[in-house]
Amino acid sequence: MLARRVFIDIIYQGVNITDDLKKDLKKFSYTDNANGSADDISIELKDETRKWINSWAPTKGDYIEASINTLNWNKEGESENVAIGKYFIDKIDYKRPPSTIGIGAISSPVNGFMDETRSKTYEKSTVKNLAEYIASRNSLELFFDSKNDPVTDFIEQSETSDSEFLQDICTKYGLALKIFSQKIVIYSESEYEQRASIATLAEPDFEKYPNANLIIPLIEWSASTNLSGVGYTSCSVKYKNPSGKEVAYTFDTGKEGKKLVINESVDNIYQAELLAKSRLREYNKKEYSLSAKIKANLKLFAGACVDVENIGIFSGKYFIDKISHDIGGGYSMDLEMHRCLEGY
Repeated sequence: MLARRVFIDIIYQGVNITDDLKKDLKKFSYTDNANGSADDISIELKDETRKWINSWAPTKGDYIEASINTLNWNKEGESENVAIGKYFIDKIDYKRPPSTIGIGAISSPVNGFMDETRSKTYEKSTVKNLAEYIASRNSLELFFDSKNDPVTDFIEQSETSDSEFLQDICTKYGLALKIFSQKIVIYSESEYEQRASIATLAEPDFEKYPNANLIIPLIEWSASTNLSGVGYTSCSVKYKNPSGKEVAYTFDTGKEGKKLVINESVDNIYQAELLAKSRLREYNKKEYSLSAKIKANLKLFAGACVDVENIGIFSGKYFIDKISHDIGGGYSMDLEMHRCLEGY
């Protein structure tokens, strides 16, 4: 059988430097987040000739475009290529002996989206319209993928960054946000959890799953379930605005259990419904969590669903919250997941 191979293509400020990196590359890591955190990459290089600290030294704020390539990875003759986006250098480390340089870069642009605080009021705006405005202000594109797009009568951004402000709004209404390749991506985690699983993860007992379209063995895994702060079966939102108008709504799963009560600002019943479901998800998706190490597979990505089998009470359908790619002397993935919720 032909040897499995993995290699990285790197474009720095529009120039392909892949060949220049090859003999010095020690390790490449990539973190793919589904929600709430910027994706990031890190590159560790040998610097025996000290060129990476002198004439070839990287500059903070410069951009890197990267892609991961595999050959003969899952079967002979198969080649795969996944572009993982555009990243902006935000950290440079150097140490010796031996001389090595570490380059860290994030998917969020260094143009104030994450760090510059702003104050502004917005009236009669949907979440999508608000995101379009913020995207344009930061020279980003917007990809909005949700059937829910509530209108807010009035909302204030007060000395917070655009990133934090938009994340708070998305979280309130059950939407996920990530930055990928100069795009603001907003989607409904609940809607994505209803999609079909793209793979089956299992301990090696594959004859049990003849209908699975892609079976990936678990190398290592750990799972947990808990009772504290989870297991809510309903959420009630009660809010009285300054004019005295009261909005009240309860979302009930129909099961017996703990009840959650929320007092947060909402303008109408529709907003209250989205808020109730969102807060219920925040608590309950922590009930079953699963971490796993697998041989890398480029078909997996954060935001996808997988079926997990043959691990007893922890078997089920899971949503991938985070994937950490580790390339250096091999290629593996570490996944962090939560069990998918039903009905909200």
